[in-house]
Amino acid sequence: VGDLKQAQAVLQRSLELAEKLGVAAPSPETSLPGGERGGDGGTSGPGDQGTRGRGDQGTVSPSPSLPVSPSPPTPLPGRERGVNPKISEINLVLGNLARVQGDGATAQKYYQQAAATADGNALLKVQAGLNELSLLVATQQLDAAAAMLAPIEEQLNQLPIRRGRVYGRINFADSLALLGLSETEFVQNAAQQLAAAVTEAQSIGDVQGEAHALVNLGKLYEQKGQF
Repeated sequence: VGDLKQAQAVLQRSLELAEKLGVAAPSPETSLPGGERGGDGGTSGPGDQGTRGRGDQGTVSPSPSLPVSPSPPTPLPGRERGVNPKISEINLVLGNLARVQGDGATAQKYYQQAAATADGNALLKVQAGLNELSLLVATQQLDAAAAMLAPIEEQLNQLPIRRGRVYGRINFADSLALLGLSETEFVQNAAQQLAAAVTEAQSIGDVQGEAHALVNLGKLYEQKGQF
């Protein structure tokens, strides 16, 4: 806990200085949940970081039987360059740190700030939205979560068909499936997102992304029996 708080303090100070001076903040180096940097090029596929997780950068996926405070979604691969993506990235990491410490309100604030500072970087904006959505689902703020679905889906559909879009759909489907514990419509949407992820992964030759989406689709079918 002490290390987490120390890292949070350092990142917060970097963010404050960057905003005050109007310069790019240093990129967060931490590989804490949701915090791996990721560049513009390809990054490793799911499970290559030592722990198995959603997307492709190694945080643990929440189980439907654990609805409170799971780890946030992992960063999407292939970050796009924006005007100043570092501030947005730091806000994402600060949000993830707050979430790990059980401070959902602070985590949500940072995720919203990450989205607000991601102008010109559509992928980071989607990541921030996915993190906030996952948090809302985990803390049973279901009405607020449902209100985010249409905007996130629209943003995903506007991304270029690359690995970030594929894994974005996989992360999105995870939250939809958890919402689907009470609504069949959400389960059907989750299945559609995973099917689209499979097709898009095939179109760009992303074998790992295709496999990951297929595995999740199979698990969803096992849990629900039908779509």
